[in-house]
Amino acid sequence: MRNYGWKLAVLGCLSVIFFSSTSIGGAWATAGFRWMASRFLIHLHEGTPPYRMVSFMAEKCFHLIVFAVFAMLVWKITPEILGKPFAILALGLVVGTTSELLQSLFPGRDPTFRDVVINLAGTVVGAAISLTFFKSRRQPLATS
Repeated sequence: MRNYGWKLAVLGCLSVIFFSSTSIGGAWATAGFRWMASRFLIHLHEGTPPYRMVSFMAEKCFHLIVFAVFAMLVWKITPEILGKPFAILALGLVVGTTSELLQSLFPGRDPTFRDVVINLAGTVVGAAISLTFFKSRRQPLATS
């Protein structure tokens, strides 16, 4: 079975994306941020505007990172086809939109168009990294 480990990694990443859309996932993320902030951002106090801004930025960075990783993993398991980057962007858009719509099923979660755009931006970053990395690996070495 070819690429079994990479396919499992894609499923794991999808699990993280969809679990983070649930009420439990949101609560875990909030608790995790509170824990890290209490140790590393001790000058910020919960409920203050600076704390809320850092919390917001951390949440959006999570979106970017998880979708960039998702795109790179999907790139790894997808065969070389015409339009591969666009297929991965379309998949990222579908997964990102689905994860946001899923939030409407859970109390305390709020789907936003902004997060769909951020998810797509993360997918773009991951696809661009993959395109650059794998393109540079395929080029033959120059000989003198």
